[in-house]
Amino acid sequence: MLSVLAALAALVVVIHGILILCVVFGSVAAIGGRLHRRPGVAGMFYSILGLVVASDLLLGECALTRWERALRESARPGSGYSDSFIGHYFGFLPPFVHHWIGPALVVSALAAYPFWRWFERQQSQT
Repeated sequence: MLSVLAALAALVVVIHGILILCVVFGSVAAIGGRLHRRPGVAGMFYSILGLVVASDLLLGECALTRWERALRESARPGSGYSDSFIGHYFGFLPPFVHHWIGPALVVSALAAYPFWRWFERQQSQT
């Protein structure tokens, strides 16, 4: 049973890493104006981004971080970390990356969609 819980925790780590990559690269694509032309991809990206923001606002952290810690604690008490996912696995990054750059990237991505729609309308009117 313990190895199953540890394997599930490892799976959550992989999913969490993929989620972070999607948020980072999707945000860059949104800010750069590449995402709004692909409504299906934009819908998926903004849905994921909405869940990430809601989780952070409601839980104070990512739900995946909470699940991974709980699985690690269940598998082996005392093995869960107390920091964030990024702080734990990417501790070499300065704290401002997680506390300032990450939120700025998310807010910019949220503002990018209406901006690029407005920009395209302005371009089509000239």
